[in-house]
Amino acid sequence: MSETRDHVAVRIDNILVDLPCTPSKPSIFRAADDLRSMHEKLYNPKVVAIGPFHHGKDQLCKMEQHKFRYLKLLLKRKNEFSVDTYVMAIRSLEEKARKCYAEPINFDQDELVEMLLVDGFFIIELLRKHGIDEFRDKDDTIFQHKHILSQLRHDLFLVENQIPLFILVQFSA
Repeated sequence: MSETRDHVAVRIDNILVDLPCTPSKPSIFRAADDLRSMHEKLYNPKVVAIGPFHHGKDQLCKMEQHKFRYLKLLLKRKNEFSVDTYVMAIRSLEEKARKCYAEPINFDQDELVEMLLVDGFFIIELLRKHGIDEFRDKDDTIFQHKHILSQLRHDLFLVENQIPLFILVQFSA
C-alpha cells in the first residue's frame, strides 16, 4: 500500500531542495519599499536597463538596439565575427553572477547569459566612447543628444541597475 504524502510537506521539501545550506552574499539589491514609495523616480532607470531587475520594461526597450549595435562595433574593432568565446566565458560565471542579486532572478540560464553579455559590452563601449572622442561615430544618437547621455550616466549609477563587476572585468581582459 503506497503512502500519500501531505501536500504541505511536499511543498516544503521542494523549497528545501533548492535552498543552499549557507546564505549567499549578494551585492546587488533593490531599494527598500519605503524608500521606493517616497521617491520612485530615484530608483527606476529612465533610458537603459542594466541587469535583470528592470530588463524588458517597455520604456527601456528602445536602448536594446543600441546595446546590440555597440556589441557589433566592439566585435568589429577587435576583428572578431562571433560572440562564441564570450558566451562560454559568461556561462562559466552565470551561477556566480546570479548569486550577486539579493533576490531570485526569473531568467533561465540562456537569458541571463545573453543579458549579461550584451549589457556588459554596452557598458564597456559606452565608457570607451565617453572617454575618447575619436571612438564615437558621428551618427551615434547617444552622443548627439546631451540629455540622453546625461540620463544614461544617471541610470548606470542606480543601485538596482547593475551587473556584477567581474563580468566587466572578464570582457576587458
